[in-house]
Amino acid sequence: MRRTLLAALLALAAPSTHAGGEASGSLIETLAQRGSVTCRPALRYFCLNIHAGCSGRSTIAAVPFSVEQNGDQASLSYPEGEAPDAALPSSGPLTVADDRAYAIVRLRPAADYVRLEADGRYNIRIYVRGTAYMSRGECE
Repeated sequence: MRRTLLAALLALAAPSTHAGGEASGSLIETLAQRGSVTCRPALRYFCLNIHAGCSGRSTIAAVPFSVEQNGDQASLSYPEGEAPDAALPSSGPLTVADDRAYAIVRLRPAADYVRLEADGRYNIRIYVRGTAYMSRGECE
């Protein structure tokens, strides 16, 4: 029983790994060290709500993007060179939580944002003609 308990405790204390199998730190630390992270959406489209699944599927495409930090500012860049939809904002101020549990890029216009979680998850909210749309996924 002691061995089983010890093995369980060691497994909990082991560093987390991503798909490549390498131990990794927080996504927020990665962004600070490398200056950028790459993100992949879980779905190919934005939704009206993503908290309990996708409700209100939109016609706005969700595509991979990078978040690039430059001081207290951050910008989003896309593989094809521009956002897949004109509705997607591209830059704004970066705020990192004191405990580095998350970071928020306040995109322009003012209410749009990308929230990066320390564990690698992200969610993005944009407003198009007064309607909020959301996407979520993973970054590394």
